[in-house]
Amino acid sequence: LEILVIRSPIASGSLLGIDCPHLPSGYHLITARDIPGENRLSFPAELVPILAYDRLNYYGEAVALLAGSDIRILRELAEECTVEVKEQKGHFDTRKFSADTLAGKQRIDMGDCEEAFEEAAYVVESTMRIAAQEHWYPEPHTAFARFEYDKLILSTGTQWPFHVRNSVAA
Repeated sequence: LEILVIRSPIASGSLLGIDCPHLPSGYHLITARDIPGENRLSFPAELVPILAYDRLNYYGEAVALLAGSDIRILRELAEECTVEVKEQKGHFDTRKFSADTLAGKQRIDMGDCEEAFEEAAYVVESTMRIAAQEHWYPEPHTAFARFEYDKLILSTGTQWPFHVRNSVAA
């Protein structure tokens, strides 16, 4: 079985639909509506949809999967698919930040912070701007699933095996 991802053509907006040609026998278009359970992966500060349902959050976001036996046919079908959207203005300038554009937040307090500030000889407050940073994970961002009788076997190279297990279970 081969899988090809259909992606968002815009950075921000609403997903209105996916217009796909008639699919040959054995070929399937899978959307968020086809996912049983929860259509999301949870990360420490946010919930990320597996496939976009109605809201498009970034250019290239996965909106559907085309599945079938021949990747060449899938590529031809994908060329004929149209992602119908209603585009909204995206947020690209971090200097115009507001709470509604916050993607994630994490706070770590160790000990009694207020007491430490009160006892400190000096308290320095400042603003710092840095470019976006991301740790490069050397493992592939993918997983392979198969059934062995009544068990789903999931294989993935990850630093978060329990996160993957919990996400698939949801």
